[in-house]
Amino acid sequence: MLKYKIVIAICLALLLSQIQGSTSTAYTVSVAQATQSVDSTTPDFNDVPSSSAQPRVTTPTLPTPSLQPSIPPAEPTHVAITNTGFSVNVKTMLLQGSKKITPPDLANVWLIGDVPYGYSGLPATNSSGTVYLACHTHSKRAPTDPSVPCNMLQLDIVTVGQDIVLTTKAGELHYKITAKKRIDKIKSASDPTIWGNYPGKLVLITCWYDAGSTTPDALFIFAEIQK
Repeated sequence: MLKYKIVIAICLALLLSQIQGSTSTAYTVSVAQATQSVDSTTPDFNDVPSSSAQPRVTTPTLPTPSLQPSIPPAEPTHVAITNTGFSVNVKTMLLQGSKKITPPDLANVWLIGDVPYGYSGLPATNSSGTVYLACHTHSKRAPTDPSVPCNMLQLDIVTVGQDIVLTTKAGELHYKITAKKRIDKIKSASDPTIWGNYPGKLVLITCWYDAGSTTPDALFIFAEIQK
């Protein structure tokens, strides 16, 4: 009887040993699988994009404003007043010491190259003095007669704020009309607002037009260079 009890005890011991070994193996496998699962979802920080690989934000380059070209001093060849129809060729005259302004003809506007009262500069973006232009009117002809283009300067179509476009041998200059005045010719001879060294200023001079009669007055149109 004791012999059978010993055999049964040994069998139970062997069975218990197998059960413990199986549980340990299963636990080990389970832990290993769990560890592998965790490792597979853990990010590799070596794969994180570096700062140099981040999308670059570029600042757009703004275009550089283009500047109007500077026009050097040169003799004028044409003058026009915008939105008026006034468009006339320009020639150059010299007073040669005379204080009387007498343009050589009716058809053109004349640059006065040697004003004795002040300084007459050649037109330019940065002129050295006042630009003086002169032309005739004719009281016996209509204000719109194309043979005497300066007759129309007295009309209301020529006003302050309009542009005078002066074309020279070097380029095109733009002046803005700042004043339009009727002044007695004798008094105008000593007017410092007319005669003087004013760089950037243009003065257009003509006799006052009064249809059918003459007057002692002159018309002065003042303008400033637009840069």
